[in-house]
Amino acid sequence: MNVLVTGASGFIGARLVEALLARGESVHVLGRPTSDLSAFEGTPVSVFRGELHSPDDVRAAMSGCDRVYHLAAFAKNWARRPEDVHRINRDALENIFAQARALGVRRVVYTSTVMVYGPSDGRPVDETTVRGIPPMTLYEESKIDGERVVERALADGLDVVIVHPTRVFGPGHLTEANSTTILMKQYLDGSWRLLPGDGTAAGNYVYVADVVQGCIAAMERGRTGGHYILGGENLTFDEFFALLAETSGKRRRLVPVPQGLAHGAAVVLERLGNMGIIEPPLTPGWVRTFFGDWLCTSALAEREIGYAPTPMRQAVAETMDWLRTERRKGARK
Repeated sequence: MNVLVTGASGFIGARLVEALLARGESVHVLGRPTSDLSAFEGTPVSVFRGELHSPDDVRAAMSGCDRVYHLAAFAKNWARRPEDVHRINRDALENIFAQARALGVRRVVYTSTVMVYGPSDGRPVDETTVRGIPPMTLYEESKIDGERVVERALADGLDVVIVHPTRVFGPGHLTEANSTTILMKQYLDGSWRLLPGDGTAAGNYVYVADVVQGCIAAMERGRTGGHYILGGENLTFDEFFALLAETSGKRRRLVPVPQGLAHGAAVVLERLGNMGIIEPPLTPGWVRTFFGDWLCTSALAEREIGYAPTPMRQAVAETMDWLRTERRKGARK
């Protein structure tokens, strides 16, 4: 089976390529001219360079492929030009679907996000949840626009399955897409000392290996037009940091940060970003996001595609072990 993976140089994409090769799949990857694709040197992966919004570049990479995993996205916290986010998260998706139809691709698995459903309101979000508030970040807005592109593609007869990961963590590239693992590393190193609010805001955390297997299961067993939340366990910040303390053997003293203070800092950071001084790590919209509740359930994915998330304690322990190993490697250099 020939498959195309976009976003293969990213956190989840790189792990997905590894899993597909282990299954004996013939893998094409499409990366931007500036993407680091050196990890695929010496492997059977067919590497294509180009832009997601270019019909010619996408067609060249997709030719001969039966299936497509579309993971590429703009996943940073901030962008100077909002149109750059929409060009990747919405317009490029339209191009992927157009070329898939033209080339007769059998199925596309599109990686969205659980954030399109909005924060939970007293009970876990599931695939039937109707969002009740406007998007809080540019990322959410662009991904919601992407959902509309999916609906049009389905109406045009393309076989698309949509997966919605939650807060993904685990071994892999330490980029903004893997920000939870970066936080875990900082906790392990002793450089993270902040607790959002009173620690009771909750979210759902999922191991990267589970997201990879969920993507493959969606390709193999998902319903056309099916949406599947790929999550793990719901934890408050207090519970999350307690688990980090348990698995790392280090109990850090955390300083509560009120939402108002975090919001004020984010406003200043965003202004500095708009002035071209820094790339802000936080925006007011993301403050609202992290101080809200994002409970969800993956019950539908478990029932329909056999999704089976790793217990959180095991996943965190494995990630902490990996971080320690990486730290020792760094110390030896």
